[in-house]
Amino acid sequence: MKLRVEDIRWVLNNVDEVLDSDKDLRAIVDVNEMGIIGHSLGGAAAYELLKSEKGIKASILLDPSFHLMTTSKEEGVSVPLLVARQEKCSFEELENEISPDLLPLLLSGYASLFNSSALNSSFIKLNGAHHMTFSDIPIHYNEDGIEHKHSTINKYITAFLEEHLKKEESKCHELLKNKINDGIDQVNCIGHVI
Repeated sequence: MKLRVEDIRWVLNNVDEVLDSDKDLRAIVDVNEMGIIGHSLGGAAAYELLKSEKGIKASILLDPSFHLMTTSKEEGVSVPLLVARQEKCSFEELENEISPDLLPLLLSGYASLFNSSALNSSFIKLNGAHHMTFSDIPIHYNEDGIEHKHSTINKYITAFLEEHLKKEESKCHELLKNKINDGIDQVNCIGHVI
């Protein structure tokens, strides 16, 4: 985890050098409105970085490794989060899927994240998704319906970033009003649909 956080921090510290390497990049990138996206361990690392990096304005955590995340109100992560989870995300859904040693850590990590998040954060699950749905792996195995699942999650990611980075008011929240048509459900602090 520490190595991944430091790698992300290195990228942030060197973003100006990359942008200066091509005049066209500087024209399309606003370093004052940056977001971060991470999946699995990358999601946990992205969250860890938010505790100390104040330049990031929004974060998307795709089924992050909740069991590795430490969260509390005192740590002061006030960045809006979009937390997208796989379909199975409550105790009842996961108790026969995940080892009994890991499950309580995962559930308590998620509950802590939920309860310590900014008011404008959203917690959703994508029906029919599993942990690797948020990666390219299902494409390589020609998983049925993966194009639709990727299209759906990309639509929510885009709306969230437009709302919080481009200041297009309520873009993601409006999308969430019709979430059922997309196979998206909002979930509470224990992973139940609300």
